[in-house]
Amino acid sequence: MAGKKRKASGAEGRKEDAKRQATESASGSTPATAGQASKNAAVGATMVEASQGRANVNYVARFFDYKERLHKANSKRDGYHDALRRSMTKHCDLQEEIDYILDAIATARQKRLGSSAQAKLERSERDRSKLASALGPAPQSTLSHLLDDQKQKRRE
Repeated sequence: MAGKKRKASGAEGRKEDAKRQATESASGSTPATAGQASKNAAVGATMVEASQGRANVNYVARFFDYKERLHKANSKRDGYHDALRRSMTKHCDLQEEIDYILDAIATARQKRLGSSAQAKLERSERDRSKLASALGPAPQSTLSHLLDDQKQKRRE
């Protein structure tokens, strides 16, 4: 026991231990100035005194560790928010492009179906006229005659 240093008891012992640990941790973390190390030691001693915490816990080092973790988490979260913003913008652009392409497809389909319906109508009229010319004059009571009469009534 002669070689060991005797710790002070009570609050004084905690203050001394906190100062010593803050100085040791500050020198280990290479502070910018020597004043910063003493400032950290003073803050650590004040924290221990105010909290009546355990003397063997370096609250200053813990504080800076948690502060660093918080900073990393915040920067990571900001990165995620930026990535989300970029992906949402890209999604909106792609959705607009899809809508444009679908509109173009619908327009082309309408044109194609409209022209094919017109072509079918013309073919059926040609086929009907060929059939009528092959059979001779059609009687007045045929369906085509009734349709022609209805068309003329609408025009009038």
